[in-house]
Amino acid sequence: MNLPLWLLRLLPMWDYQCPVCQRRSDLLFDNDRCRCGELFNPEKWRIPPSILKNRKELRHYVLNILFPKLSKHEQRIALKLFPPHSISFDSASSAQGSAASFSWNHTTNSLSYRLLLVAVSIRNDSSQTVSSVTYDSVSLTRLRVDTNSTNVRTEIWYLLNPTYGTKQIVVSLSASAKTVCGAITLMGVNQATPFSANNGATGSSNSPLASLTSEADDWLFAVLAARGTVTATEGAGQTNRWNLVTSGGLATTNVRGCGSTKGPVTAGSQSMSWTLSASATWAVSVCSIKEEPGTTLFSDGFENAFTPWTGVTNSTATITQSARYPHHGRFSAFVSNASAGEGHYAYVYKDLGASLFALRLYFYWASGGPASGDVEGMKFAQFSGANGATDLYFSVLVYYDGTNYLFGVHYWNITVGEWLDAQSAVTVSRNQYYCVEIDATSTSYTLYINGKNVLSDDTIDCSAPICIAVGDAYSGVTPTYTYYLDCIIAADAYAGPEAAGSAWKVLDRGGDQRSKTGFVRSLKLKVS
Repeated sequence: MNLPLWLLRLLPMWDYQCPVCQRRSDLLFDNDRCRCGELFNPEKWRIPPSILKNRKELRHYVLNILFPKLSKHEQRIALKLFPPHSISFDSASSAQGSAASFSWNHTTNSLSYRLLLVAVSIRNDSSQTVSSVTYDSVSLTRLRVDTNSTNVRTEIWYLLNPTYGTKQIVVSLSASAKTVCGAITLMGVNQATPFSANNGATGSSNSPLASLTSEADDWLFAVLAARGTVTATEGAGQTNRWNLVTSGGLATTNVRGCGSTKGPVTAGSQSMSWTLSASATWAVSVCSIKEEPGTTLFSDGFENAFTPWTGVTNSTATITQSARYPHHGRFSAFVSNASAGEGHYAYVYKDLGASLFALRLYFYWASGGPASGDVEGMKFAQFSGANGATDLYFSVLVYYDGTNYLFGVHYWNITVGEWLDAQSAVTVSRNQYYCVEIDATSTSYTLYINGKNVLSDDTIDCSAPICIAVGDAYSGVTPTYTYYLDCIIAADAYAGPEAAGSAWKVLDRGGDQRSKTGFVRSLKLKVS
């Protein structure tokens, strides 16, 4: 992957490894000698850093080590390179014993869209329950309880956006009981609606299981309580987060407590299970956790002509609703320039009042095209100040280099006081739709074609946009042309191509409130 220069400069240049015993430098003694006695020598010990060889390690280093030290703008770029919006595991901790209150330390890292889950497995011989759970003195909310008579009981509690750092969790019971407690922190969780479903089950067997219906890309979390000292092995696809048993007295007075996750999962029926070493009474609680979506600022598919837009403007060229070549639904927007020359335009614009967003649309080139060498090319999408082309900052266009038609960008650079342009290597053909997305700020942009990053720069210098415009805004010396546009989205994060048979959910005024196919989904950042 391509990393911006400023980020590369923040990464370690070298790791250091003892050439004798292969230990890393973090195992050195205070006298700069390895445990094997070899004296530290930076020239002989240095090796390429492991984080540049392993994407998972690099992602962890950027989001856990560097992220708190970055500026807001740098954090935004880091999150685009290593997006946390798909759910990821952060940390786990646990405790067990026989008491009326349990406390232990749990570490939450400084990552986005956090969810803390605390689960409790109780040997409830006297019908003991959980009275309260706190994290850093903040109360958690009970999500679910499942009780198997006076044998065992499971409970799940949660807290959105917990304070990061190492903090104390306190679980208080109604009375003393043998109990296993555990906690996990996840990142990338939907903060408005964290759970799509929860369920539970109880029984007496060696195969505890609970099922529920999940949404696509959910994560599952489940907690098990099994009476006695039986062992437990988590089911296929599950990851164990803790697996503890209490002790003392007869075996039947104890409880085995386990916490497990699985994800991401597909939409539909899902289950969480364990295999016990012997039959026992048990209880299982499970929840399905939703990932955080990006926020859609505006969406339109031209089904209601240009009513959802702030305005329409044109000169020489035209933009009209058309029943030809819709990408979805019945209509698209048809842009046509019938006469060659400079200064023609035809576009619709939407003032968003936001300065950080991505614009995604579908582009279908029908005829004509830009002249050879015209750096302003055939524009079809732009960011600007208010009212569309007024204070135009940034355009996406088709450029002709004399041999190929290419997607490119054209933008105003404040520092040098002139328009600059860049062309991708992606050729454009007529009579087919392309998914085009531009994610731009005042200092950076990334151009995606059909979901692939084809052009980017984080050193540009232009004004922060607050408006989107689609259509042609003041192209250069361009021959006649026609093209179609459809399925417009402005969001606060990369949206990506539409999934087959689905569209989007709109969280703001205007635009289509439902997809043209009748299915609704939320936008989300894609995981690299």
